[in-house]
Amino acid sequence: MDGPLVLRVKFPADYRVAPHSNSVEEIVTIISGEAALYYFTIGTGSGVIADPEGVEHPDLQAVREEALAQARTMAAEGNQKGEERRGWCFEIMDRANQHVLTVAFSEAPHNSARLSRTKSTCHSAASA
Repeated sequence: MDGPLVLRVKFPADYRVAPHSNSVEEIVTIISGEAALYYFTIGTGSGVIADPEGVEHPDLQAVREEALAQARTMAAEGNQKGEERRGWCFEIMDRANQHVLTVAFSEAPHNSARLSRTKSTCHSAASA
């Protein structure tokens, strides 16, 4: 099929679209209501790295999976630079700036045996 495909769908109240992928680009326009927006603030133990843009996810399970994937990648990048990041964590806030989830980088499975098993020292504005 060539060209864009347009679908107009009406979901019942509180309906959540499960995480999925498509073989073509998907552009979603919400006509009414709100998408769930989450901010992934990083607590480094010595400071905070803010997430000013946030990211949309259908539910907290998808948020947790995204945080674990990012933690795994960021810890590996830190390991390559000689930086210990396993004590970092994500303090995840919702659109209303309410804390909804904490995910320690040490919770993410890592492939490298060189990564130490450091206890999380996450202290961000949300946990202070």
